Formats: sequence, structure tokens, C-alpha cells
Amino acid sequence: MIENWDKYKDLEYYPDRVCVCGGKIKVRPHHSWAGIPKYCCSGHSRIGKRRPEGSGRKKVLREVKVCALKDCNNIVKSGEKYCSPECYWKSMMGGKQSMESNRKRSKTLQGRKHTEEWNRNMSVSLKGPRVPRETRTCARPGCDITFECEVNSKRKYCCHPCASNDISKSSSRNKKIGDGSRRAWQNPEQRDRRIRASMKGNGFKPNKPEKFLTKLLQKLIPNEYKYVGDGEFILAGKCPDFVNINGQKKIIEMFGDYWHGEERTGRTKEENEQERVSCFAQYGYKTLIIWECELKDPSLVNKKIFEFNKKVF
Repeated sequence: MIENWDKYKDLEYYPDRVCVCGGKIKVRPHHSWAGIPKYCCSGHSRIGKRRPEGSGRKKVLREVKVCALKDCNNIVKSGEKYCSPECYWKSMMGGKQSMESNRKRSKTLQGRKHTEEWNRNMSVSLKGPRVPRETRTCARPGCDITFECEVNSKRKYCCHPCASNDISKSSSRNKKIGDGSRRAWQNPEQRDRRIRASMKGNGFKPNKPEKFLTKLLQKLIPNEYKYVGDGEFILAGKCPDFVNINGQKKIIEMFGDYWHGEERTGRTKEENEQERVSCFAQYGYKTLIIWECELKDPSLVNKKIFEFNKKVF
């Protein structure tokens, strides 16, 4: 306890103590045992003192960023990407948004109900301009059913059976369709395009013998042949199974015992092989035929593949 505390305890300020700022020091009860301070507040203890070099907060050089919108060179605030909301919405036009932004937008729209006016305007915009309608009679002879359609519609029949039965009787139309298909089939480009589209639409995939031969080719001569039996490569109207991809005109065909056998084709195996080899030979391709029954003897198949590719067995 400080001396003469009794003369200070009832006062508001110390009469004989002054802070460096010139202000009075207020009397506090804890000063009786802590001692009388030299300053009126803790902050004034630094008045007149010089801060040592290297101390205090260092200045950080911040990178100046430009708006992310193309053709906009305005400076943006720290932590921002665009200088204004207009630039943000311009950047979103025609671009894909992240899943997070879509999720936030869906949450904000949940439970929102549109007004009757908004629903009415949206319905009109989706329907488009109203086209007048008229009543017509079916064009098929013997059918008197009437139906409604738009004025500018080309509909002539009341239903699909009436249309198909009436059109099927038109021999001249069928003849024109047949002649057009035959002319298109004689063009090699159109023929190959139709075959490729048909095989792609039917979803052709390699069968078990072709899968086995694919693994065998990758094991014996890797990266030499590619499976194209799904319609990827059409030659002379036919789709080979495997084609060399290293610049050599070589083809390997996988013949099934049933699909290329004498029972289904009416020709012997030798005739089927010669027909396919001579067909591809017109375009400079050498062809190797492997039959499904030969896969039971892997050594024979390996020997044929090595001999065809001029490798020592």
C-alpha cells in the first residue's frame, strides 16, 4: 500500500500527478496496492517514443486485377472477379454454369409461384402464333372419315393405315422409289455411307471369335491390327473385321462356320475365301481368312498370322 493513500482516496484526480499528454490522472481504488500510474491511459505510454526499424505491420504489395470480362479493362476490388454486375451477367450469357451455381439458383426458386399473368404470357409464347384450322375428308377411296388439321398442313389421310394402304397401291411411286434406291446403291460413296449408317444404327459389336482373335493379335503382334467390323471401315460394299494400321494393305477376316459355310451360302469354303480375297485384291489389299473351327488349334492360327505378316514362327 502506498504512503499517504488516505489523502488521495476521496479525490477524483491526483493533484500532484500529470500525464505526458497534459491530462489529469484519475484516482482508482486498485492504485492503493498497485501504485500510482504515470499516464492517464495505457496508450499514452508510447508518446514521444520512436518505433524501432523493422517493427510493426509491413506493407503488402497487392496485385492489380482487371475485370475478367473480355474487352473490359476496368480494375476490380480485391477478392472480386468482375468490376460490376453488368459484366458478370454478360459473361454468363452463352456459357456453361457450374453445378454449385445451378444448385444455389434452384434453392432460391424452390417454392416460388408464378403469377397468373406470367403463366398466361408463357403459355402464349410456347404455343406460338395461332394457325386457323379446317375440316378435311380422308383422301383414301371408300373412306369418308373427317378430321381437323391446320390450314397449311399437308395431311391428307385420317390415320396411318389409310395412308399406307393408299400409297402401297401406287405402283408408279414404288417404281420411282426402287429406281432411286438402285441408282444410289450403284454409287460407291452412297453405298458405303448407307452400310456404315445401318451397322452403326444396329449397334454391331464383336462376337466371341472376334474378341478371341483381337486378344490373340494384340499378344502376337501388338498395335498392328484394329477391329473395324462395327462398320468403321467399308471396302467394296463389305465390312472387313481387322485392318492393318501401320501403312500395310492387309486385312484379316474372321469367318464363322455357319454364316460363311456351305449350308447358308450355297458355296464351299474355298469359293467363299476366293471371293473375299479377290474382292479386296482389286484395291491392293492382301487378305487372310481364319475360320472359327481353326481357333481350336491355336498353334495353327499363330503360324498363319506370322506367315501372313512375314515373321519367323
